[in-house]
Amino acid sequence: MQSISASTISTRPTPTALAAGRLEVVIGQTFSLEHADQAHAAIESRSAVGRTLLTV
Repeated sequence: MQSISASTISTRPTPTALAAGRLEVVIGQTFSLEHADQAHAAIESRSAVGRTLLTV
């Protein structure tokens, strides 16, 4: 699988790569909705690596 990060993408992934399952989303942190302020702070401070998710 190919790992993609926003800092390394210069073009959009092709539909072929998406359909073939060759892309992987890196989930760095997960926060409950009640802790959305902490998630926002992590994103703003650039300490978050990968995607930051909020769970409900």
